[in-house]
Amino acid sequence: EQPMPIFRTAAPNATNGNRDYDRVLLGNSISNALYLKPTVARALVEGLDLKASILLARAAALPERLGDRGSYGTEILGGVHWYGYEHFELDARGGVFLPGTYFRNFSTETIQGYRDTAVGVQVTGRVRF
Repeated sequence: EQPMPIFRTAAPNATNGNRDYDRVLLGNSISNALYLKPTVARALVEGLDLKASILLARAAALPERLGDRGSYGTEILGGVHWYGYEHFELDARGGVFLPGTYFRNFSTETIQGYRDTAVGVQVTGRVRF
């Protein structure tokens, strides 16, 4: 989970990068987690590889105050790697995050959980000299 720049502070400054981290639940990493990540990879034809995985994560132990917020969620990932020409390749990756109870059951006076599905896609190309 990366803190998003839309969470601006009431008093922006250079130290915090003009961001308010009050609503970031995990920071840049997850600890205290049990997870399972089965992955399948296959070379379809010469120069074209596919990869797919699913990540299921939950907290190993939570403080009593967090109650039923044990599931971090599910992430479904897929990727295509194409290297059909010498010295050139393309890599496309995508993922869908389905938030678990750790995010959905979070609440403050103004926020009643993070329930929306998050989607991300990245395409990179590489030319080798």
